[in-house]
Amino acid sequence: MKNNKKILIAYYSHSGNTKFIAETMSKEVGADLIELTPKKKLNASGIGYFGWGIRQLVRKDDREIEEIPFNVEDYDLIIIGTPVWTYTLTPPVRTFLKENNFKGRTVGVFCCHEGDYSNTLEDMVEHMPESNCIGKIDFMGVLKDNKTDSANRAKQWIRTLCDSLVE
Repeated sequence: MKNNKKILIAYYSHSGNTKFIAETMSKEVGADLIELTPKKKLNASGIGYFGWGIRQLVRKDDREIEEIPFNVEDYDLIIIGTPVWTYTLTPPVRTFLKENNFKGRTVGVFCCHEGDYSNTLEDMVEHMPESNCIGKIDFMGVLKDNKTDSANRAKQWIRTLCDSLVE
């Protein structure tokens, strides 16, 4: 990367869309990559997983996640990605945002969805009130319909954010 800034991309992915975007961006700029993994795995799929997700969101349950081997304070730019569940961010991402200090940090947020992402990006930024959010972007139908376009948009977006860090 041209500007030698340290970049972290943290994400949670259920169906692979968010992971694809995060990995694409990481490869583009040489960022460290961390997948947010819940400590307790859910052994459900389909409607069972959907029901569990709704309960987590309605009750605003936090989800314990595995320890993260990075300190966000060591990075010049932190990118956070989430799938959209019932119009907002997922519990593992909410936990990550609550457990880390983003005061004064430069951040960017993205989400992947199959329809309406509503206030997901704004909700993410609200969990980091003292951060400097320099970018928000959503990706629709990533692996289903728009893999190449989504990859190109992700690369362009991350390059733009990195270019804004050059002093």
